[in-house]
Amino acid sequence: MSTTVQNIPKSLIYAPKIVVEIDTKADLDEVEDTFGYYHKKTKALLAFGIEKVIWIHTDLKSVLIAEKGKSWQIIDWDEDFVLLGDMKINILGILRFLQKG
Repeated sequence: MSTTVQNIPKSLIYAPKIVVEIDTKADLDEVEDTFGYYHKKTKALLAFGIEKVIWIHTDLKSVLIAEKGKSWQIIDWDEDFVLLGDMKINILGILRFLQKG
């Protein structure tokens, strides 16, 4: 019998606290409604037990932040946001730092 998520006792399955998704990694070739894709995937991740889902949208230069039980936020990627606990990050700041090499 192969091991799948369905075979593992729920007491042994732990969801990460946060998931960071980048739209360039999303397989959207056959998706007609991209907003619907992001919305469904985010809801599924939150339902699985993940506390926070962060989508980085490269084309819009924006960040969607979804937390279970809270209103979702969309911010520009030059704005600071809380990643975890009291750790704040800024996507544009990270990109500028990486470009300096």
